Amino acid sequence: MAKFRKERLNPLEVMNLQYGITRIPHVVFDPSLKRGDAQYCIARQQSHDGTQMFTCWMFDEVLINLINAKSCYAKDMPDKNRKLIWIKYRIGYLSLATVYGRVKLKGGTYPGQSERMRLPVICEYVYEDEGN
Repeated sequence: MAKFRKERLNPLEVMNLQYGITRIPHVVFDPSLKRGDAQYCIARQQSHDGTQMFTCWMFDEVLINLINAKSCYAKDMPDKNRKLIWIKYRIGYLSLATVYGRVKLKGGTYPGQSERMRLPVICEYVYEDEGN
């Protein structure tokens, strides 16, 4: 039988451990932000042999666009008639769910793990004419 583990991680702590970044002015962690209250969630999933490198790679996939201010809500894109100068993010806990057991990989079925990460996000556009 497969073993299951779910963790809630502070994404700012993950950014500090993963990249050595101690402060990101345009990203604010809100521990009360739930998935249902967010504009969107950044979600990634993968199966692998259990090597930690793959989990670190998935952290990169989830966080790098926030760090570089390149993520936005597809149903509320920036106004093209105004000059966008920055994007601010409010993010909740990073959810990491892991199932340990047999996984299907390209070479066959092996012992390993399947992981899914989700990060709730609310973005706010800052335009030049707002004076922020």
